[in-house]
Amino acid sequence: IGLDDNKISFSQIQLISYYQKSESMTMFTRGGYDMIPYHSNLYEENMKKCTFYAEIYNTEKLFGPKGKYLITYYLENYETGRQLEDFTFRKREMAGPVKPILADIDISQLPVGTFNLVIEVRDSLNQFRGRMKKMIVRENRYYTFKEEDYQTVDITGTFIDRFNDKDSLREFIRCLKPI
Repeated sequence: IGLDDNKISFSQIQLISYYQKSESMTMFTRGGYDMIPYHSNLYEENMKKCTFYAEIYNTEKLFGPKGKYLITYYLENYETGRQLEDFTFRKREMAGPVKPILADIDISQLPVGTFNLVIEVRDSLNQFRGRMKKMIVRENRYYTFKEEDYQTVDITGTFIDRFNDKDSLREFIRCLKPI
């Protein structure tokens, strides 16, 4: 595969639509589970969880046998790179030749938007060692936006910077009302 032995390496993140404990080896078996891949990166409003699978390599070489490290997987805003705290999960692990990760993230309260699913590895001193990302898109008309959702939007450097007169803004909004 061409992995670098001097750093943490990752497989690609595979989105999963369904998995179960494996009875026998098939082409869909990984890490003792039969997994049916998810065909898209779009999660519609009726979908309540995002399931994914990935593998981490070289932890044993870098952290030593039974060395400890931290896996963090989370969702971040695609445009800003800001981590979503409500969708962040951490797991302590012991080093080994290959570390499979099969996890579910509850996305029922995830708002509409584009996000990165991120897997990150840090050593026992909390130093960053590696990261892998996969973009996902969420549709969710049932989600009600909260005030803090609007506060996380960064509009600097966008066309909105040109509009700072309150009267002009009122007029622009009034013109949109018929639409």
